[in-house]
Amino acid sequence: MNIKNNAILFWFSAARGYSIPISVMSWAVPFVFGVCDKGNVFYGILALIGIVLVHLGVNLFDDVIDYYLEKRLINKGLRDTFNFQQGKCQYIINGSATLMNTLVVASCLFFAALLIGLFLFLKCGMVVTYIVLITAALAVLYPVLTYFALGEVIVAIVFSPLLYLGTYFVMTGHFSLEMMIVSISTGLLTVGLLHTHTFMDFDFDQKNNKKTLCALVKTKENAVITQGIIMFLAFLNITIFALFGQLPGLMLLSLLAIPSAVSLYKLLNLHIKNPSVVVEPKFWMGPMENWEKIKENKLEAFMVKFLLARNVMLIFSFFVCLAKVITEVAD
Repeated sequence: MNIKNNAILFWFSAARGYSIPISVMSWAVPFVFGVCDKGNVFYGILALIGIVLVHLGVNLFDDVIDYYLEKRLINKGLRDTFNFQQGKCQYIINGSATLMNTLVVASCLFFAALLIGLFLFLKCGMVVTYIVLITAALAVLYPVLTYFALGEVIVAIVFSPLLYLGTYFVMTGHFSLEMMIVSISTGLLTVGLLHTHTFMDFDFDQKNNKKTLCALVKTKENAVITQGIIMFLAFLNITIFALFGQLPGLMLLSLLAIPSAVSLYKLLNLHIKNPSVVVEPKFWMGPMENWEKIKENKLEAFMVKFLLARNVMLIFSFFVCLAKVITEVAD
């Protein structure tokens, strides 16, 4: 089916729908915890729909802000042409959609998410409203906050503590210390995923004065060290709380994600010397879907690192969920 002839597919593509698995992966952890704790499955699924709507809406709204700011620079004669990373805002630039179209669709997505939030508020109470309002504020402010090097932090807060606690609360009607501890680690790994992406765009971002965590640490060498610290803290957090009894001992299964994290660290170091270096995926790196197509498009040097960063989080989340299920069955 031709995307240009199907409005839903067109806007799903424009809103970078390929990133939705990240939302689903983040949601899956509190959902599994909620199910194990006898939570409401229907409310959990509604939460996922709301999360996806907000995710897509934020991506479009981010395009609106970036396009508007670039257009202003061009109109003022400060820039000759649009200077985006590959593919960004292309559907607006080539006339497939207007800036207003994009803003309207983003608003519709936010409104639909708001209706779900209203339903969950009526069913689950005022706490849902606080979570929705905080998430909405961060979502709307995200495009602006990225210019202050806060983009990674905002995404991590939304995709981990807020998403985790919100999903778990609407399912069970209460919060969980266990859930909060896990969300800290996944929040750190979310920062690591975004940091990996911006690391590979380091030269482009520096040239265009983009404000990212990589920009704050100044050099690629420091960026790799920062990545190592982020992943180390994520695993350390789980280890400490498991050893001190705040988490089930089986949560240490999540440390099985360490081999993939070590592989990512080594690949980022190699990237400094040779950005085009290609390493064939190994089983401990996790799934690398569509690898043959990626090779055909000669994107393997980029995608092996990006998918590996995602897989560190995926493998970690899988073993956290497995530990929760085994613990509940054993009890």
